Amino acid sequence: MGTRLRLRLGRFVCFGAVGLFVACASAPKPWVVGWQRPYHDLSPEAREGFAQARRDAGAGEIESALQQLTGLIEFHPTNLDLLSYRQDLLLERSPREAEAMGAAALLLAQRDPRPTWLILAARLTADREQAKALLKQAIGLDPDCADAHLGLAALALEGDEQYRWRSAKESLADCLASHPGHMGARRLEAWMFSQEGNPAAAAALARWLIAGDGDPRVRHTDRVAAALDLAALFLGAQDPERALEILDRLQGESHQRPRRLTLLAVARSESGDEDGALWAVSAAIRADPTNSLPRVQEALLLVSKDPLVQAEAWDRVVQVAGEGEGTELAELIQGLRAQVAGTRLRESLPEE
Repeated sequence: MGTRLRLRLGRFVCFGAVGLFVACASAPKPWVVGWQRPYHDLSPEAREGFAQARRDAGAGEIESALQQLTGLIEFHPTNLDLLSYRQDLLLERSPREAEAMGAAALLLAQRDPRPTWLILAARLTADREQAKALLKQAIGLDPDCADAHLGLAALALEGDEQYRWRSAKESLADCLASHPGHMGARRLEAWMFSQEGNPAAAAALARWLIAGDGDPRVRHTDRVAAALDLAALFLGAQDPERALEILDRLQGESHQRPRRLTLLAVARSESGDEDGALWAVSAAIRADPTNSLPRVQEALLLVSKDPLVQAEAWDRVVQVAGEGEGTELAELIQGLRAQVAGTRLRESLPEE
């Protein structure tokens, strides 16, 4: 399983999501961020220490962050937010060290089976079935352990069982029944809504972004990713203005820059700004020349141009989509579609 259960969530500067949330239809049931919960209880002072550890790690000062976390864990030895983040930092510093830590956690869980140790061991074990068994053991010890239920939901989604989606939803429901304000669970809920085409998806994402503003449990990069997901949902709902409201506030953000610029190209195109759309898609291509998606958007934006110009744009999609070993199936399909589009355009050209 490796890092599969490390549901990373990040911090992002509040972008006026209140207005976005109010405007969203089919809002999910209200929930409040929870700190005073088993395995998550932290005083305001400890939360600030946690936030400082995040800032240190973000500045590349991993050792300082680890020292900060060690001091906090001494007073909060069962806090899974702190313990999980320390695992993540150790994994970032040295995968081999994290592997040894996973083995140690498993040994500790076997000698002294408690939900905290069982969950920590499950997060790092490479054996999916073993991870599931550890999480179920944690639930057997504490049926209200929200993190164990969330781990089972994540494992179900990564599996290939026929009813994995239903199993994930059941585990997620058990998690939220125990801890309605669990940030990781609410992020997974919003993602599942979006995958299902549930109209509550946008409201769920906006609520999560509001709740997570300034929360040290949430990573900056994950907040950026969630904001981009929300912009994509608004574009899917043919609401480019709200998408632009999000994307404009992300100007200069480096995380997922090609995706941000591609979404910006779509939003500007849908709002009638053709020149701005072409600029954005050109910037997306420069940011990631190996990604075929911005090339596709470029070709679509050139639909009103000379057929030969558009055909050449589709040729570039074909070239990028077929490059490199281990090309993803989606890229191959994209390349085939581009090849067909380019051929048809050339066939439509008058003979010289």
